[in-house]
Amino acid sequence: MNSLAWRIESEDDMIDFGRRLGAALPPRALLLLSGNLGAGKTTLTKGIAEGLGVAAADEVSSPTFTLIHEYGDPVRLYHIDLYRLEEPRQFFTLGIEEILDRQAVTVIEWPERFLRLLPPDHLTLRLERAGDARTITITGSDVVPVPAILSTASQPMDAHPHSGESNQPGEAKETYALVAYLPEPIADYLNALRIRLDPGSEPHAHVTLLPPRQLSGTPEQAKHQLREYTATLESFTLDLADVEVFRETNVVFLAIGAGDHKLYRIHAALNSGALCFAEPFHYHPHITLVQFQPADQVAAKAGETRLGWQAYQGPRQFVVNRLTFVKHIGGNRWLDLDWYDLK
Repeated sequence: MNSLAWRIESEDDMIDFGRRLGAALPPRALLLLSGNLGAGKTTLTKGIAEGLGVAAADEVSSPTFTLIHEYGDPVRLYHIDLYRLEEPRQFFTLGIEEILDRQAVTVIEWPERFLRLLPPDHLTLRLERAGDARTITITGSDVVPVPAILSTASQPMDAHPHSGESNQPGEAKETYALVAYLPEPIADYLNALRIRLDPGSEPHAHVTLLPPRQLSGTPEQAKHQLREYTATLESFTLDLADVEVFRETNVVFLAIGAGDHKLYRIHAALNSGALCFAEPFHYHPHITLVQFQPADQVAAKAGETRLGWQAYQGPRQFVVNRLTFVKHIGGNRWLDLDWYDLK
């Protein structure tokens, strides 16, 4: 047995944790969720559904009365609530044994009464209140160890997402990233806005899928890994949301709305092999607009950025149909090394 614990400060953090966990799960997995009423079990499942790409958070609800909810076509997530069951006969009548044999992720709330009927190859997630916050303790087994599942999902949550978008002077030269450039007219507008907010910058509006990293293999191995992964990857749509601020790094950014679960899944899948890197911050897809500003100027810059974004009259969604592998060449400049067209 091995365990890891996380502290979750808010409902949004719970969904975000679930999203990153869902994106890192294998196609078939069993998660047992324990905790008192209101501990956040269904909220966590909302994030898992988004991470798997089978449903938006607001489409997921508690199966307390229906007992089983299914998500995906074909079904890739089963959400089961055993709270109302009292005897093994009811457990077998639900067909849970058959569900557990399917190629899907199964999340079970209130598993305590029927643990002896469940297979040993599972993750146990214990959710507990900690004042206004929550703690999640995840315990694995010899068959399903916690690090193998969570190595690309998250590190213990003692910090909030940072930008990790650009290299400061003095960082290693051999640094690479994977990005998706925004198309016109959104890119032209955001580039002009960024120059107005930060004169002297050389923007090329993009969303990052793999933040800057040193490679675990050679650049050619990384390119090969990207070619193999993107060969069957389909184009997808992203919505642009509101202007926000990373408080820890004073970065003003444009948040990604609908479609961000696709980015989480791609990030989780590619942060491995030659591209594997121990990222210093939790992955949080966004579009950087202002950075490297004195702390006392960030609020004013954020306000100016919001006004600029509100004035934009063009489309606020775009299709990602190409990913680009880039290399840092000094300052805030990057060189395109290779690109991958999506289906």
